[in-house]
Amino acid sequence: FNCGARSGPLEAFCEATGAHLQRPAPPTFPAWRPNRDYDHIVIGGALAVTHYRCEPATFSYHRPVSAVVAAEA
Repeated sequence: FNCGARSGPLEAFCEATGAHLQRPAPPTFPAWRPNRDYDHIVIGGALAVTHYRCEPATFSYHRPVSAVVAAEA
C-alpha cells in the first residue's frame, strides 16, 4: 500500500482480514536512507514471527523485510 504501519488503509485491511503486522516496523523507504515504514509482513491465524528485520536493498527504492515464521505453541 506504500503506507506506514499505523495508516488507516493498513489498519482497516488487518481488521477486515483478522491479520496483524509485526511491530515495530523497521523503516524501509527510501532504500538509501530509510525513514518510513512502507514495507510489512502481515500474518494471521496461529502464526508468530520469531525474527524480523530489514534487508539491504539491491535494485529497489524500498528495502525488503524478512521474517522467520512459526506456528504458535
